[in-house]
Amino acid sequence: MVQNQEEAKRVRRRNTLVGYLIISAVVGLDYTYMLTTLYLYLRDMVKVEKPCVHYGLIVASYIISSTLFGALSGKWVEKTRMMKAYINLIIIVQIIGCLLYVCHFHLFFVWVGRFIAGIGQPFPSVATGEIIRIFDKEESTRALWWLASVYTIGGMVGPIVVLFFQNVDCFIDKLHITQLNAVSIFMAIVLMITLVIVEFLIHDYSKESSEGNCRRDNCRSAENRSDSSEEDYGKNTFETELETEDDSTDRVEVSVVLRGLLTSCNAVLMFVSTLWFMYNLFSTLILLPLIVLIILKWNLSALAVVIISDGLLYFFLLMLMSKYCTTDKAVYAMTIISILAQICMLCVIICMKLLPRNLSRDIMLMVLLLLFGAFGWFIEEVLLSWMLVQMVPANCQSFTNSLRNGVSRFSEIAAAVSAPVILPTIQYWAYSLGTIVFLLLLIFLAKRKSLMNIKTIMFDSYQLVESSRR
Repeated sequence: MVQNQEEAKRVRRRNTLVGYLIISAVVGLDYTYMLTTLYLYLRDMVKVEKPCVHYGLIVASYIISSTLFGALSGKWVEKTRMMKAYINLIIIVQIIGCLLYVCHFHLFFVWVGRFIAGIGQPFPSVATGEIIRIFDKEESTRALWWLASVYTIGGMVGPIVVLFFQNVDCFIDKLHITQLNAVSIFMAIVLMITLVIVEFLIHDYSKESSEGNCRRDNCRSAENRSDSSEEDYGKNTFETELETEDDSTDRVEVSVVLRGLLTSCNAVLMFVSTLWFMYNLFSTLILLPLIVLIILKWNLSALAVVIISDGLLYFFLLMLMSKYCTTDKAVYAMTIISILAQICMLCVIICMKLLPRNLSRDIMLMVLLLLFGAFGWFIEEVLLSWMLVQMVPANCQSFTNSLRNGVSRFSEIAAAVSAPVILPTIQYWAYSLGTIVFLLLLIFLAKRKSLMNIKTIMFDSYQLVESSRR
């Protein structure tokens, strides 16, 4: 009987994880198909006056939506454990967003469609907390790796899907369906199928487990109270209060953490670096479709190949570097390489803008841009986060990383709004950013010793000290 129950639990956990992986892949696909087609859709079908400007604003609204709803939904799921209801909600909303995006009659439909579709983008982050709650340490680590990998793979599939609709050109009454919006209809169908799959695969496992544990704990508490004397009960209550007080002493006030981070040169460097590196990298990502379509004058198929190659290159590099960047020295060395790669990436953009068009040379420059960009992204996605985590105690790491993620999101929004506007004078933008990145490189070189032997900031209610990690 017990074995049957354990097997049933294991099957529910496995099915739930499979459901999470499917949704993560669909979310990744939704993001990249939009990035591939949005500019041409605004220019050729919606026919707005300044497609570059609206392209940036729509991407920014997508990020704002995902940021705000991601924070709210994460808290709600953590409190209620109703993961299945959350998933049903975001899928239904994304279906509505995809169908609105198909309507090319006015910019409003495109903007609202992408804004509400952004509600589903934080799913991998929300699912991370649920995976940690329902799996043990070893299983959760493996599950999180699969979640991130499948999201990346879904992102690479997005541009491939666009290519399959290359010859679509028809009318449904006044609605014109082409390659640029047919993929959104396809996404709505995929999401509908996903909604059905959710009903069969995903369970609110952590909620079921917590309710079962609460019932067992209540039964045990009732038995203990009936069997114990009032004196023992008072003693147990006193011990529980002491344990609660002991747990609370591990918590550090937010003001103390902020003061400690602001007074640590290394911590400030991590936040400043996140601000500028993320702005540089995300600006390049947003500009990539515009560089391909406007500066290089390539077609949509070429853009799809470029975005697919970008995802494959970064995925391969991430898997390779994860095996070697395991010490402070290795992380520091890779950080310097990543910063140099960003400078080289900006130099390539300048060459693309200033040099006359030559197909062979343009292809070589694009390969270099993708290669340097992959190395550059590694510092933002892995290295800065790793170094910052080493600088703070375990009980402050989640809060500190949330602060860094907030800075990163701010840079993404600023990049999405500003980068498309500077396309006509992109070389001056690259000169300016290159100067800032070079100055940050000099600071990282000057702080070589402290960054290769990172010290932990010890937060105390009365004082802040730095001690070497053992």
